[in-house]
Amino acid sequence: MTATDTRILYLTDPLCGWCYAAAPLLQSLMTDTTLPGPELIHRALFTGQMTRWMSRSFSDYVMQADRRIAELTGQTFSRAYRDNLFYRNHLIFDSWPTAKAIEIIRNYNPDQVIPFFKALQQARFIEGKVITDASILCELAAAIGLQADLFHQKFHYDERVEQQAYTQQQRAATLLQQVHYDGVPCFILQKGETLSRIPHEHWLGNPDGFRDSVQQLLT
Repeated sequence: MTATDTRILYLTDPLCGWCYAAAPLLQSLMTDTTLPGPELIHRALFTGQMTRWMSRSFSDYVMQADRRIAELTGQTFSRAYRDNLFYRNHLIFDSWPTAKAIEIIRNYNPDQVIPFFKALQQARFIEGKVITDASILCELAAAIGLQADLFHQKFHYDERVEQQAYTQQQRAATLLQQVHYDGVPCFILQKGETLSRIPHEHWLGNPDGFRDSVQQLLT
């Protein structure tokens, strides 16, 4: 089976700390030209009843997970991230704005989806920016070449973007059910109609080992 018959799907959410933990794993796949390029699917995990306010209790929960991620992977959580985004009762933890933004970028240039996703993570975890804010999303979209006024129009007024984001959210949920996994990040190998989850947990902090494990699955 050739690379064109095989796909790697990556289910994720830029608000998710464990997805940030997996960022080096994703990068290891991106830089290996012998592998099929991953397709990113936004799970939009924190929507509806899963949205949260950055209260003291939820901030404590997230910060504890971040410490564990840093220990396992060496990923950096900046002081700006901690100072700007935690213990802020007025900040909502909502995936929907970034889910819409991803679909706007996909429509503009599919090759820019993963770079834009990486920019979202950089903005949040390193620069301490509120990536649920439409103005921040507009700024990040402009950095990859999408005109700010076009992004603004699509983000606020294009119902097709809402539908596309919802479709991707439901697609991600269905894929997770099919591979019997709950949550993100999740890497999936698709060979024809056959889906199988690519285990990643053991490889956190070892992106080269993860890449090699994926190569073995393709042989």
